[in-house]
Amino acid sequence: MKGNLDKKTLQSLFRKKILLFDGAMGTQLNLPYTEEANLTNPQLVKDIHQSYKEMGCDVISTNTFGANRIKLAQWQGVEKLVEINKEGVKIAKEVAKDQILVAGTIGPTGQLLKPYGVLTFDQAKEIFAEQGKVLVENGVDFILIETMSDILEMKAAVVGVKEIAEIPIICTATFDQKGKTLTGADAQTVATVLESLGVTALGVNCGFGISSVIEIIRKMAKVTNLPLIAQPNAGLPEFINGKGVYKDYPNFRIEIEKLLDLGVQGIGGCCGTTPKHLRILKEITDKRNPITPSEIPLPKLAGARKTVFFTGKGPTKVIGERLNTTSQKKLKEAVDKGETSPFVEMALSQVKSGAAMLDVNIAHTGITIEKELEMMAKVIEVLQQNIDVPLVIDTTNPQVMEGALKVYRGKPLLNSTTADREKLEKVIGLAQKYGAGIVVLTLTEKGLPKKAVERLEIAKQIVAVIEEKGFPKENLWIDPLVLTAGANGDIVLESVKAVEMIKGELGVQTLMGISNISYGLPNRSWLNSHFLTIALTSGLDLPIVNPEDPLIWQSIKCADVFTGKDQGGKGFSLEKISEGKKERITFGENLTLEDLQHLIIYGIKEKIPQGINSLKRQGYNSKDILDKVLLTAMEKVGEYYEKGIFYLPQLLGAGEAAKEVFNQLNLELLKEEIKTKGTVVLATVEGDIHDIGKNIVSIILQNNGYKVVDLGTNVSPSTIVEKAIEVKGDVIALSSLLTTTLPKMVEVVQLLKEQNLSIPVMVGGAVVTEEFAKSIGAYYAANGMEGVRVLQKIIKG
Repeated sequence: MKGNLDKKTLQSLFRKKILLFDGAMGTQLNLPYTEEANLTNPQLVKDIHQSYKEMGCDVISTNTFGANRIKLAQWQGVEKLVEINKEGVKIAKEVAKDQILVAGTIGPTGQLLKPYGVLTFDQAKEIFAEQGKVLVENGVDFILIETMSDILEMKAAVVGVKEIAEIPIICTATFDQKGKTLTGADAQTVATVLESLGVTALGVNCGFGISSVIEIIRKMAKVTNLPLIAQPNAGLPEFINGKGVYKDYPNFRIEIEKLLDLGVQGIGGCCGTTPKHLRILKEITDKRNPITPSEIPLPKLAGARKTVFFTGKGPTKVIGERLNTTSQKKLKEAVDKGETSPFVEMALSQVKSGAAMLDVNIAHTGITIEKELEMMAKVIEVLQQNIDVPLVIDTTNPQVMEGALKVYRGKPLLNSTTADREKLEKVIGLAQKYGAGIVVLTLTEKGLPKKAVERLEIAKQIVAVIEEKGFPKENLWIDPLVLTAGANGDIVLESVKAVEMIKGELGVQTLMGISNISYGLPNRSWLNSHFLTIALTSGLDLPIVNPEDPLIWQSIKCADVFTGKDQGGKGFSLEKISEGKKERITFGENLTLEDLQHLIIYGIKEKIPQGINSLKRQGYNSKDILDKVLLTAMEKVGEYYEKGIFYLPQLLGAGEAAKEVFNQLNLELLKEEIKTKGTVVLATVEGDIHDIGKNIVSIILQNNGYKVVDLGTNVSPSTIVEKAIEVKGDVIALSSLLTTTLPKMVEVVQLLKEQNLSIPVMVGGAVVTEEFAKSIGAYYAANGMEGVRVLQKIIKG
């Protein structure tokens, strides 16, 4: 199925003029269930679209943001999914009249994907495909996926739409005040992933006002030349005369000009913006031409929260080789048992020793494809919870590759395929669909040629295929293959010569597994390090090595001086050349108090029983473990979360590990000694069905010793007060993400006063401010950790 526009046509429009997108729909409608208005009050929706068109907008967006089956189910609207989306397009097209563009809007599900939630990638993909199909069939010009806060859900939405239609896709994410998504990805990582997925344009929407969006766009512009879109909020609302009101935004014109100076080619508004804001945007954009972005063919790969760039400058980056079941007996045994903790232990050690990426190889002799598929996905999920660096998915099986890509948050490297055209095209297809780089071996069905010049010819064939398929050269790494010196001493340097030729003639990235050179020989570390120096000075870009070997780092430091990466030897000194084995975190047999703390902090749930048994053998009782391990560990997790070191994945992982500690200790035996710090009645107020933020607060409070009675979303003031009385709640905690529901918080406070109840109320949420909290006589908490501190003050009182 094809849409009205193609990708090239839309991108050409961005080059001709700055496209003016519309402003808010939800805060204009001011209704509990925005999308239902397509059926119940289509004229009101039409009037809002018309008002934006009259202000000169080039794009209006369908009123379908929450019209996916997950969101609609929250108000029993699933059976109306097709009708709501169809009418949303119809209303917008009646206004557009083919004079301006219609964007089919798709928002998030509001649920977390596995392993942090219950939704699988395929389920999410089908949900987005279902909605996208209706939008495309009814004639939208392009799809606008917006307000995404998790890279994996973002990927599921883009892939879902790509599977059902050839249509331009624009995707924008939302970020917190620290410039990170809900799951911790920074702006450059989001841009890297979206670019690799083949979107037409990307950017940011919603957020905390224009100033925060400026910084996000500034970072994105450094790593992509795709058109950038910005649709910021009109600041944060204030509570005036019983309503949430967005006041005039100070320096609105100045900050919009800054966004355009950074190269934004599509500008509009999100929450709180009105035709008045769009009139100003129109005045500004009419006087300006779009800035054409410079070409940035920058090789880059991304983990869940961090991107690694390959600029050819600065210190050499390495891939850690040790997560390999063929060379690590400990890992092979773990795979056979279905365990992941040894992988985490080894991964943490490699990263702390300086690895910029980690290779993950699950396959070993005798393993079934089903087991490899299962364990590759399981290991990737737990590794991405604990480390930020990109992963290299090491398998030759396309089925395993695809399974891994479905759980991978980021842009990985697929290692590897051969120059055999059928195999190469299959892997290219996976990389284009899910967003990845690829490693291709200079190997054909005839085997590996001995001579460098023959490997160069194969490399030329590889480049020809990827260019034919439209696959970017910066996403390609060619491996000319290292042979063991023990059996191929006369030709081992042919791989190094091949690197030099491939770099010189084709200009693509090169990669090699260095340790192959010493296989079967003594003193492997010496051979590896010396061969590495030769390879790096011949132009090798990315070596796969053991980063915990100090000799490897000595070779790298020397080679960086020789190749000019370390100008003047500034990074070279006797103190610095002995990197490697900086710090090791172990989860062995005889664990200490600190080891068990690490298990909780890093969310290694499967090792908790072993850790507790080890401590009990050393004489510690359950109360000791609670006080000296669990509480200390959770305080550290809270500290890391507050500082932006940990994000939702680590928080959830630590929470699950903490629950396992409680289960293992059988704390019912200690119930007289252990008391909760207080009971908190938690709810998202009536008219608001957002729950992710509330759920995070619930986890943090429980991890810090509070009993949480979670009433869910869309809860009436009377129900909240009744439940607080029933459970003898110490505090009522309320969440809201919509300005329209702020009065419900006021109602809760008023009900308590009317009934002469002195239960304190704590409020929070994206639209809630400290000033609002004070105005209604409530306490304010910006996030879960601040909530813990506020509760301590309230309850100690």
